[in-house]
Amino acid sequence: MARTMLASYIVALGLTDTLKNFEFDFTRRLQLQKIVYLLQEAGADLGYQFGWYIHGPYSSSLANDAYPLSSAPAEIIDSFKSPVDQKAVKKFRSLIDSVPSDKRRADVLELLASVHYVMTHSFPRARTRKEAINSILDLKRGKFSSSEIGKAYDLLESKSFLK
Repeated sequence: MARTMLASYIVALGLTDTLKNFEFDFTRRLQLQKIVYLLQEAGADLGYQFGWYIHGPYSSSLANDAYPLSSAPAEIIDSFKSPVDQKAVKKFRSLIDSVPSDKRRADVLELLASVHYVMTHSFPRARTRKEAINSILDLKRGKFSSSEIGKAYDLLESKSFLK
């Protein structure tokens, strides 16, 4: 069931390219993990549980579902038309449309998902912008600057991903 819903959301969002060369491309796997994490946080009920890993929120069950999808022919993936939560898609779209579509996309998605995770799921949770910045600086060990983290926090807040 989760795999069918995952495919339906991928099709609804026009992200089927994310599955191309999935098993050989770490960047695509990272992007899918962060996209699904943020999509769920936008309200989509896909049922994946995420924990913290090196590159932020990660779900092994999502990885297990995505590998078979990645090897399915494109016409099979495109045939998934299960109903999706349009409100969640719209909220997610408002965020993802603010993310560059260049080679930095995976890094930006990693940062957004990581900031969100430390604000909502980690223990102890970051309660302020400053705490979120400090948490990510500590967890990511120099991968992102304070300014980049602050901008990610501000974007998440402006798109109602942080309460």
